[in-house]
Amino acid sequence: EPNFEQQTVAQFSALGLLPSVQSRLDDYHRTVTDGSASVAGRKIALITSEPVAKGYVILWTNYLGNAVASDLGFDVLHYDSEDDEGNYRLSVENFDRIADADFIFHQTTDPTTIEGLAAWQNLPAVSAGRSAVLDPQLNNGLVITATTFANRLIDVVRDQG
Repeated sequence: EPNFEQQTVAQFSALGLLPSVQSRLDDYHRTVTDGSASVAGRKIALITSEPVAKGYVILWTNYLGNAVASDLGFDVLHYDSEDDEGNYRLSVENFDRIADADFIFHQTTDPTTIEGLAAWQNLPAVSAGRSAVLDPQLNNGLVITATTFANRLIDVVRDQG
């Protein structure tokens, strides 16, 4: 959910937990503030690589991850906050559309499928060791998920960057 902050407030309110929502939002904003200096301006691509055996990946355009990465100051390739679909299929033959990424984050339960593809290995970020798997649980959720997602992006860039 790209509008996770608004949705978090609405959910906490509906559950009668509104007084406790601010600390969760503060944690997220603190994470973003603390991590942004080490990641800002870097180009990233966010994809789901799970369907690669079918000849394509899912390129994220407007998911929670896009919003979080943008908040951190990443230059998120193909991010479109107006895209109601939130993604599109990117065929293996068109991986050049993510070749400008400094880092590629891909969500999958089986990274070996994509790792065996020459088109994947030929991407500059991948060949430089700047790709990382994202836990599929980090795709859906609200502020707690967003904070965890932000920490994952920050940790990878600090470790590999």
